[in-house]
Amino acid sequence: MPNIKTKAAPYSRELQSKPQKKSVVILTGADAWDIAKEKNTISDQPKLLLPFKQNPKAFSWPVSGRDCIIFGYGQPESHEIILRLSRCLLVAGAAFVVLCLPGKPITRINPVMEVAA
Repeated sequence: MPNIKTKAAPYSRELQSKPQKKSVVILTGADAWDIAKEKNTISDQPKLLLPFKQNPKAFSWPVSGRDCIIFGYGQPESHEIILRLSRCLLVAGAAFVVLCLPGKPITRINPVMEVAA
């Protein structure tokens, strides 16, 4: 399996300007860029963006210790991409991930804790 070079997820700098915030909003879907450009996107929470139909593994996700809330706008990402994104966020150290996607129940995903033998 080839190594994929990662680049910072769009809007990563916003996390640096709001280090006191515990939560971060992850915008997905075909209209994510338009929503991200709005000044009042999801109150004053910092945000990151997954470009539509892009592999989440192609980006670094600076979410260690933060609660991540994934919102979908416009044409949704595939189920596979959302699951891959959730896994990337948890591997990057997210406290947990909440999926808030149109037409789907709100779902919380917790990291799996390994038990020492």
